[in-house]
Amino acid sequence: MSLSCLVYIAKLGTKSTDPLVYQHKDINTRIYARERITGVLVVAGGHLFEIMEGDYAALESNFDRVSSSEIMKAPDILIFTALKAQQFEKWTMDTLGGGAPASTDLSVFRMLGEQTQSDPSSTPVAAKRMLKLFYEQFSDRSSHSDAA
Repeated sequence: MSLSCLVYIAKLGTKSTDPLVYQHKDINTRIYARERITGVLVVAGGHLFEIMEGDYAALESNFDRVSSSEIMKAPDILIFTALKAQQFEKWTMDTLGGGAPASTDLSVFRMLGEQTQSDPSSTPVAAKRMLKLFYEQFSDRSSHSDAA
């Protein structure tokens, strides 16, 4: 098994309240558990942000599957690199309420991804930093709800 980490951001192809989003969660929860993929998917501000950890081939095939789904458009892979140890115990999905995002400047995500590609030992830190930035940038903390 080649342990890897895949991090991407994409535009949400539907409303966050669309039943397709929760079907996506249910399907992925089962598939990812079976394939031992851990991580988190966060839906907020018209965007999806996902960190997936697991076998390289499993991540690749599952990214191909999810990126062709109706709920996602214009996926942008930020990190796809080797990983020494998984940082998440399981895969979860979180939906954050709120209005428009504070900023749509995603350049900081790309910059962190580029740094990680040149220094794979920084992958866990960069992925967690991206997750924190996503929460800060795209959520209204007062309306946070955990959908996992």
